[in-house]
Amino acid sequence: MFKFNKDKNDLEIDIEYDSITRSVIPLLIEDRNWISLFNKIEEKDIIDLKEKLSSLVKENRSSKKELTTRKSEKKKLIAKILTLSDEINNNDLVEGVDLLGEYEEKLHEANENIDELTFKTETIPSQIRATNLELLRVTIKYAYKDIIYTEKKLSELDKELTELRERLRIAIKEKYDNEEKRNTTYAFLHNVLGGKEVDKLDKNILD
Repeated sequence: MFKFNKDKNDLEIDIEYDSITRSVIPLLIEDRNWISLFNKIEEKDIIDLKEKLSSLVKENRSSKKELTTRKSEKKKLIAKILTLSDEINNNDLVEGVDLLGEYEEKLHEANENIDELTFKTETIPSQIRATNLELLRVTIKYAYKDIIYTEKKLSELDKELTELRERLRIAIKEKYDNEEKRNTTYAFLHNVLGGKEVDKLDKNILD
């Protein structure tokens, strides 16, 4: 699904769009795992795309909300126009003609607003998907750079731990050998001089 140049200094991600769009890609800026891993990353590409995506999401939600409001207003206007038209036609309400004109003008404006908002709500989702996919591509690029760095660091730490284990093994052997030598020496002195004499020498020499 993903192709990338393994050169860590020039990592390029090529996402097969047709394949990945068959999968469910979460909205990254609202995905808990993405936020935990990448939200605080100070990479310009990630920051720019994150801000663009956030702006598109807000605009889309705002447009949907406003579209609902405009449609509701349109229904009320149509009801007023029908009622007023009936009054004008059936009751010769001449003074209502100007008001009817105002209502019709407002209806025309409402239709224009609804058309504009409908266009936005139909086109912004595709922009959101494209931006989200681009953010995913940049995220993968950063993630693999981080993995390469982490693998290198782990390798260095493994090497350091191996060296420390070897040093510890040598130190333990040295400690054991020195303890054996000390104990053997004391055993010899005890056999030759006796315990009391060795205790005296310990106090005079070692203390």
